[in-house]
Amino acid sequence: EAFVMSAPGAPPAPAAPPAPRVSQATGNIVVTGSTSRTAPAVPSVQIDAWQPDRPYLELYDGKPADFAERFREAEARHGALPIFYLDTAAWLARRGRVAEASEMVLSALDLPTADDTTLGMVADRLERYGDWDRAVELRDRQAALDPDRPQPRRLLALTLARRAAVRPAQARADLTRAITLLYAIATSPQADQWDGIDLIALNEANAMLPRLRKLGGKVEMDPRLVMLLDVDVRVVIDWTTDASDMDLWVDEPTRERAIYNNNRTAIGGRLSRDMTRGYGPEEYMIRVAPPGTYTAQANVFAPDRIDPNGATILTAHLFRNFGRANETVDSVDIELKRDEKGARMIGRVVVPGKPVSGKAPVKDMAPLP
Repeated sequence: EAFVMSAPGAPPAPAAPPAPRVSQATGNIVVTGSTSRTAPAVPSVQIDAWQPDRPYLELYDGKPADFAERFREAEARHGALPIFYLDTAAWLARRGRVAEASEMVLSALDLPTADDTTLGMVADRLERYGDWDRAVELRDRQAALDPDRPQPRRLLALTLARRAAVRPAQARADLTRAITLLYAIATSPQADQWDGIDLIALNEANAMLPRLRKLGGKVEMDPRLVMLLDVDVRVVIDWTTDASDMDLWVDEPTRERAIYNNNRTAIGGRLSRDMTRGYGPEEYMIRVAPPGTYTAQANVFAPDRIDPNGATILTAHLFRNFGRANETVDSVDIELKRDEKGARMIGRVVVPGKPVSGKAPVKDMAPLP
């Protein structure tokens, strides 16, 4: 399967987006091929995927047929942290044992240290395994336990929207609730540390509206706030812990870097406000992307050191054609180890065509070295 960037112009009406494809193999993953047999050029998405380096995964790999016995042995040593069950579930899922993977991640909720963050981590994995109802249930519980933070409600809305894509019978109800949640985030006062999530939520709500209208549904919104901002390239990051500061960087084909102190680029790239107090999200988007390579990185300033769920997990989503009928998204997890700082590669989106030439830096631009 491959992904084709649409040419600039009037986009088709948005369709239900696919669930994110989460990268799990090592090294660069290059997604190629074409969904359009007539497309002369094919973009690629390259993701620096993360494979956990865990002794228990090596134990399972040594003799997969003895998994049950080896799991009990590993659990006795490593089962105090939720990540053990999440890693083990991912191992099962890679071998086609998806139902077992869903049950495995739920074991993380039985730990005495389980909290609302654990609920979110487990919900994310259940969604990947297609266990939509339990994923929504856990997102609901997380939002109820942490009502002062907008992020759990946003993630609940996104899960509802993705369930709507695969459950036509309840799509209208799910989309109605999802848009209502996002619109409330966009229009309600937020604490200063979450400044910027309102615009991201509004953008996501607007991307869902055409799907709801097609089903005959409606959500009351201020007409001044209703506008579909479909884009060629969109990158979103969020992470699992408080007191963690991540910065999204995107290097554009012109060698200009979209960064917190240069959030508007010469070719039209836009970066959301910097979230310095944890969780995210942060967003980069460019509506009409000139040909070339867009390289996304996460710069880590201060990962949380004392979270009972273990290391901070940063999740990045790379969208092509966001808000359009041919929208696609690839996702990758990055584990941030204790005291780790500096830039971590997320991935690259390559837009086909003759790359734009580099430009001399101008005032307020942050060129690449």
